[in-house]
Amino acid sequence: MTAAAKSSRLSLSLGLLTIMPFVLTPAIHANESQLATGEALYSEFCVNCHGADKSGLDDYTDDLAALTDRLEGITEEMPDFAGFFEADEIAAIHAYLAAPAATGS
Repeated sequence: MTAAAKSSRLSLSLGLLTIMPFVLTPAIHANESQLATGEALYSEFCVNCHGADKSGLDDYTDDLAALTDRLEGITEEMPDFAGFFEADEIAAIHAYLAAPAATGS
């Protein structure tokens, strides 16, 4: 590899490192937003059966496909919400359920 090619490659690498925080920031905020949406949906539609502390979810396997099946009425393990939630809402509920429980002080 020529010196010019090495220099060009180094410049590109440094440039990517410079912009990386700006590229990743929206994903972090989207995740926070998704968690907030999931928590709100859980609080409104799930808390009566599964508890505010998620204690009724002992068998939850952190499997988005299994959660979707349950919500869409494909299983008989819980009430049928077929067609009620949009895919992004199911993903938000999943993200909330998969998140570690908040610890209070």
